[in-house]
Amino acid sequence: MIHTVGPVWRGGHNGAADLLASCYREALVRADEVGARSVAFPAISTGIFSYPIEAAARIAVSTVRASPTTVASVRFVCFDRANWAAYEQILTPQAIAFVAKLARKFEGRRRELMAQRGKRQTEFDA
Repeated sequence: MIHTVGPVWRGGHNGAADLLASCYREALVRADEVGARSVAFPAISTGIFSYPIEAAARIAVSTVRASPTTVASVRFVCFDRANWAAYEQILTPQAIAFVAKLARKFEGRRRELMAQRGKRQTEFDA
């Protein structure tokens, strides 16, 4: 786990955008140092630090795309619909389609596992 603390939003002054971009860049540098192949980012600073979601998403995506890294997979983890909508508007339609396809695949697998678990529980109860 690589921890980063983003800037508190105070109207966008004092280099907040640069600080936020630095969080993503430096996390990728640390990931490279430890040989991580994948990284998942939350929407840094958009919660209690009140950074505007759309601006933060633009910074996150553009910074990760522009950062040299050996990390093969970067995921943006959206914990609510507002964050998802912001990332959805920024990411290319192909990327959104790919993510949606993966989500359907994993949802199907999750259902299979839950059905198996239910079956085992029924067998255990008997």
